[in-house]
Amino acid sequence: MSLSRKKNVIHSIRMDRELEEVLIKEAEARHFTFNNLVNSILHKYSEFDTFAERFGFVTITKNTFQAIVSAISDEEIETIARDISSLALKEFTYFKYSEPSVRSFIDFLALLCNYGGLGMFDQKSQGLDHMIILRHNLGVKVSKLFGMITAETLKRMADIDVKVDSTSENEVDIRFKADPFNL
Repeated sequence: MSLSRKKNVIHSIRMDRELEEVLIKEAEARHFTFNNLVNSILHKYSEFDTFAERFGFVTITKNTFQAIVSAISDEEIETIARDISSLALKEFTYFKYSEPSVRSFIDFLALLCNYGGLGMFDQKSQGLDHMIILRHNLGVKVSKLFGMITAETLKRMADIDVKVDSTSENEVDIRFKADPFNL
């Protein structure tokens, strides 16, 4: 649902003049209104940042993340993917969405991409066939890591057979079959 269709409320807030100037410049640079920028910041805070803070997320540059993952062997990537899927992601989706499910995990992936800066998220569904596409510019080892984490998590959550193409430098294609009403 777009912001324009939601019921709006009006709040008056005070902020430092320097903060206002930064926000005005950023809004202009993004071709946003001041109000749209503030709303997008508050959305990110409420949908992602509050949970990321509680779960100890850290912020690093994409280049640093890519360098770390690139230095890891394929066997270690598999181990890391299993560990992450069994602990952090299931716990995070349970905390954020109250019940871990395929739908909540897919929503979590979208949040990580949209707000966590991991790349672009796209999902396509037709009947029982579902495809998740994660586009990034972090290299093939990151593709493998994303693909393995996703496949392992979906398997653990719903015993879903997942096919992953993670051979691309900048894209992971994840395909699976599931009843759309049970996602």
